[in-house]
Amino acid sequence: MQILQRRPTVVAGLPVTAKFDQLAKEVPEAWARLFARRADLPSPQRGYVELSAYVGDGVYAETLGVEVLPETRLRGEWALALLPAGDYVHHVFRGAVPDIGTAFGEMHDWAEGQGRTIGSRKLDVGYLPDGRDGQHELWVELLD
Repeated sequence: MQILQRRPTVVAGLPVTAKFDQLAKEVPEAWARLFARRADLPSPQRGYVELSAYVGDGVYAETLGVEVLPETRLRGEWALALLPAGDYVHHVFRGAVPDIGTAFGEMHDWAEGQGRTIGSRKLDVGYLPDGRDGQHELWVELLD
């Protein structure tokens, strides 16, 4: 794990807003809808992404899609979400998709051990349409 600075990132895709305990149902359904429409999105260079932000009261706002340049023209109706520039904990995860949540928890613990404060945003780059496990680049926002 390391701390890296990121440029701002725009994600075009499908939004999901739900309480934490509903995400396990809502997110897979959104992935299925997104992959059914993926021809309308630019091909991802490093895999499809999940951008997540905690908005309070146990609710998360997620955007599933692809990283795009702000000036990218998109076919169809897609939500846009911004991951702001700043310092982030970065980790390359190689393992099963269900274990990604544990890896994010380890990133939180590592950052706190470095004396850093975690923000509300996370980015996971590396999802594949066929659902296979593979390499994921994980990013956790730092506030200070």
